[in-house]
Amino acid sequence: MLRWAGTAALLLLAALALVYLYIHRNNLNNNAVDVPVPTPAEYSQAFDRVVRWAISEKPQLLRNHSPYLWWYVQQSALISGDARLQALVAEYLQQRYTENKSRDIGSFLLLPEPNFEYQYDAEQFESQTGMAQAIIYAGTCNEQAANAAYIRSLYQIEHCDKESARDVMARCVTHQMALLYLIERSSCPTPYASASLVPALQAMTRDRMLIDPRIGDPYYQRVVWLLLTGAQDYVKPVWLRRILDVQQRDGGWLPFQDIAPAGPGLRVGMGLYGPRLKRGGSTFHSTAQVMLLLALLLDGNDGGQGG
Repeated sequence: MLRWAGTAALLLLAALALVYLYIHRNNLNNNAVDVPVPTPAEYSQAFDRVVRWAISEKPQLLRNHSPYLWWYVQQSALISGDARLQALVAEYLQQRYTENKSRDIGSFLLLPEPNFEYQYDAEQFESQTGMAQAIIYAGTCNEQAANAAYIRSLYQIEHCDKESARDVMARCVTHQMALLYLIERSSCPTPYASASLVPALQAMTRDRMLIDPRIGDPYYQRVVWLLLTGAQDYVKPVWLRRILDVQQRDGGWLPFQDIAPAGPGLRVGMGLYGPRLKRGGSTFHSTAQVMLLLALLLDGNDGGQGG
């Protein structure tokens, strides 16, 4: 009995490995084909659907206090001029920073001026996550913050080398690009900045699109940050097509590549190292990123012809 159970487990693992290899090979092929650039009408239709998703999910979104996700929505509203999104963002800011008088680093991202006077405290600053430290620096240009180890490491090409393979493949480099973008936008003095760093990170991001072609949150994130940092010539039309093709019926996007249903509320999704059981449904994290991507594309950034 035990031998049979062991054999069955090995056969199941082998079958899953074959499924993974088959899907990965298809992903590699599908990610490299030449296709026409999607039309403005397609972008417009997808954008309208995602805005309707945001409005329908408003009660849930208003309870989510991630400043990073609301920054994506706010930028989408500013770039597109969509009155529905502008009203949604205004309602969130009113609720979060006027009615509740919240004092958090999100105000450095979302408000013209922070809703509190920031006083640098080395111990408190070091207790923040690296991303939070970068947001504080981008919002204050504080000289002491500029010399923090994490901020200095952002300006090194080796910044992501200390991360695990999973983080490197997924998000670390795009997070680095995003934080440098926000700091540069604030015109903070960075004497140790290098003009060659961002182009190198853009090339690394393009290369990751070629070796990790799973549709999902990291995929969307790479494309949107290539466009935001001016590397539209790296973006292949097929990447945009693949993203449009996986918009869900509700107008949002899943954070993973969907393979098959696996029971109520569950899906088999494509993980970095093989199939994984995941909860289905569009998420704010993935959908907000694609929302901004569509706003950029509708604003005239067509993603180039692929480099």
